[in-house]
Amino acid sequence: MKHPRAVASLTAALALALTALFALSAEPTQAQEAPFTAYGVGLTAGASVSAVVKSVTCATVTADAGGNWLISIASTAPCKPKTGDVISFKLNGQATNATETWRVGGAPTDIANGVALVAGPDTKPPVVTAPAAINVTVAEGVASAPSTTATIVTFLAAGKATDLIDGTVAVTNNAPAAFPVGTTTVTFSATDKAGNTGTATSTVTVKVSAGAGTFLAQPSGSGVNTALWNGGSIEQAVDAAGASLNSIWIYEGGKAIGYTVGAPSFVNSVFFALFPGAEIPSGQIMILVMS
Repeated sequence: MKHPRAVASLTAALALALTALFALSAEPTQAQEAPFTAYGVGLTAGASVSAVVKSVTCATVTADAGGNWLISIASTAPCKPKTGDVISFKLNGQATNATETWRVGGAPTDIANGVALVAGPDTKPPVVTAPAAINVTVAEGVASAPSTTATIVTFLAAGKATDLIDGTVAVTNNAPAAFPVGTTTVTFSATDKAGNTGTATSTVTVKVSAGAGTFLAQPSGSGVNTALWNGGSIEQAVDAAGASLNSIWIYEGGKAIGYTVGAPSFVNSVFFALFPGAEIPSGQIMILVMS
């Protein structure tokens, strides 16, 4: 039988341990703050929305196909705002006049429509991308290359422009009706709906080549012909061969590389890769397929 004093001591120890355990479990755990949430409707699909906290872009999302967007900033995010901080928003990189005051869980004032984003004044011009410079060869005695030359037409059509607000913007250029021998700078321009204009430039260099645009021996006009080219553009080769030309073939690295007259550019892409600017040097042997 245990001594009464030992039983009393054990009882007291158990009581003390239970008291400490209950006291520990009764202490409230530290609450986790909910993330800040902001959302909106009515944007153009693909529009970019950013939340800015203390001049730092904290989160960026893209509007879905229905024009809806949702931003959530986690309570553990390095840029997490504090209660009372003001969150501002950008639309497609442009500042807006919309703000939200951060509180636990966020939630815009307009529960149905969320944050109404309207871009501020559009002051950024479109970004214009000009095509790579090209060279065009003309025959001796020819003073210029017309802007209707196929290589130049492709060059002028290759200018592109995009705008943060308006998206793809039409491009114009100041190309002359004819490009004189030498180098001409062409300016490509685009203006957005707010009147901001962006520009980019590229060049067209017209060179003179003695005997350019002719074959050493004129093709017979039918069947398969082997011809020696005196130099010049593919357009000149087509013109020199005549209306019965169907295709031109070059053997390079053991492979036949062809140019099909009248075909879309992608069909002739390998040929153009072999001859940048569509300029075929003097002395090139060609296989001409005539109808």
